[in-house]
Amino acid sequence: MKFHQSVAALPSPDREKDAFYWDDALPGFGVRLHREPHGGTRRVALGDPAVVSLDEARDTARNLLARVRLGGDPQA
Repeated sequence: MKFHQSVAALPSPDREKDAFYWDDALPGFGVRLHREPHGGTRRVALGDPAVVSLDEARDTARNLLARVRLGGDPQA
């Protein structure tokens, strides 16, 4: 799926489900929208979509994915 210019413009999920949007420009980079926090996941929040631009989020994700490929744990 192609991202909009703003993550805030993505459709909200159903009340009981998360919505995942995967970026065609950077495989492995996606956005999860949810209504309430869920525990036990291995995902990294990149920031508030009202503050972090899509390009900034992609750059951060690119760096995190590179660390994971090298065996790192970005949440550590």
